[in-house]
Amino acid sequence: MNFEFLDHDADIAARISGHDLAELAEAGFNAYSSALFEGKGGKGIKKKIIIHSPSPEEMLVDFLNELNFLFSSEHLLPAETDIELINLTMGKYRLKADVKFEKYNEKFHELHEEIKAVTYHQLEIIEKDGRLETIIVFDI
Repeated sequence: MNFEFLDHDADIAARISGHDLAELAEAGFNAYSSALFEGKGGKGIKKKIIIHSPSPEEMLVDFLNELNFLFSSEHLLPAETDIELINLTMGKYRLKADVKFEKYNEKFHELHEEIKAVTYHQLEIIEKDGRLETIIVFDI
């Protein structure tokens, strides 16, 4: 597991890590999903998500906030992801991910917390022991 939840006064915080930006984004995806719900089942829906951002930190937050928007607006729970590509193009970081969602169904899924947003609080991607690491905070 490339994330661990940390104690936080009012919100949910997780330390995430990965060998590169793609693994870091996947760890953020896993932390977000674990904070939001547990369970498996229901109708599977696949979507491609493409994010363009001026920094890796903004790319990570934009990606996770897109997942949060899809849950809030369409009740889609992020179940699995395949981060296809993260690269720097014309001064912007580009993330391309295939995401499998499950439509929320109370028979299969237990919701943990309503996440209002993914924040920039404490967000700074650093390299530590050959891995990228940061803390991500989910506003609840």
